[in-house]
Amino acid sequence: MCSRSCSNWPNLLIVVASLWKREIVAIYKIIMSQSLCRGILALDESIRFAAIANGLGKLIAEDYRANLDPLMTKEETAQYAIQAVTRAAMREDFTSKLGPFQYSVGKYAKLTRAVIPIDAVIPIDDLKEQTYLLLSLDVNSDAVGIIENKIIKFLKDTLQTK
Repeated sequence: MCSRSCSNWPNLLIVVASLWKREIVAIYKIIMSQSLCRGILALDESIRFAAIANGLGKLIAEDYRANLDPLMTKEETAQYAIQAVTRAAMREDFTSKLGPFQYSVGKYAKLTRAVIPIDAVIPIDDLKEQTYLLLSLDVNSDAVGIIENKIIKFLKDTLQTK
């Protein structure tokens, strides 16, 4: 009764299950990244923006402080993420001489920005590519103190339990 194509059903089911698994893993990573951004924003009232970007600068998740009027559009923020990750990746070229890149901070007239490679905070074995935390803080905040005393501790505590 069954034509020859019936014999392909088990293989088709395996392919579909594999695709679903990848989608579920991707959705889980987005949810966890979004949760991580919210947790970082809660650490200090001077944190304006937190985002997770992959090694190509594509934003995986992002969140803004409540009631904040962002200075840049979504498109400009996406472009910033690409540029910030590119600069951070270039800094890693000097690891053999300077040690691992830990974070960078740039102060602008209207805000302070920071980039932290997540793997520099806590090595994650199953991380296929470098992931970056992108931040903006109020211009007069103690960005270095917040990063070193709050954010890095939060990342270690949060990611080591995973």
